[in-house]
Amino acid sequence: MKKRYLALLLLAGAGAAGAYYVRFRREWRIPGCGKVELREEQPNPLTSMLSEMVKALLKDPAKKEIADRMCFSVAIKDIDHPDMASTLVFRGSDVLVCNGVNPDADVKVETELGLLLNLASLGNLSRLPQFLRSEEGRKLLEAVKAGRFRVKGLARKPLELLEFQRFLTPAQG
Repeated sequence: MKKRYLALLLLAGAGAAGAYYVRFRREWRIPGCGKVELREEQPNPLTSMLSEMVKALLKDPAKKEIADRMCFSVAIKDIDHPDMASTLVFRGSDVLVCNGVNPDADVKVETELGLLLNLASLGNLSRLPQFLRSEEGRKLLEAVKAGRFRVKGLARKPLELLEFQRFLTPAQG
């Protein structure tokens, strides 16, 4: 009886937390203009590449709609070249791209850049088993085992990271 009561209490608490999260997240849903701003005058090559990629993606109305729902920051650092690091700050579809890793970033990804680009080719999560059987998927699993692919902040912002992955995925067709 106690276990059932505890399970119901846990389920009710999770439902309340989910409802609060959805309500809170809607308050932050402020559509942006779709502009990409570089903080530094001399961006590093990764920052330049990311800003141009985000600009191109925001031209697609479906990608802009995804970006309008995003309100978080992600820092990307190349393990092989520590000076190649960038932070993307999403406030709706307005994106600020900065050199270096912002210590306050919600999610921090440390990897080889080739692996990160391969991950963008995953598409939606329903293709995950197929992706993991491919050559790129095997390389990703080996990198995770070797500690060459690390994601910090995944537990705090899993839904935002999924939205970011959907944003980076090339459009089908």
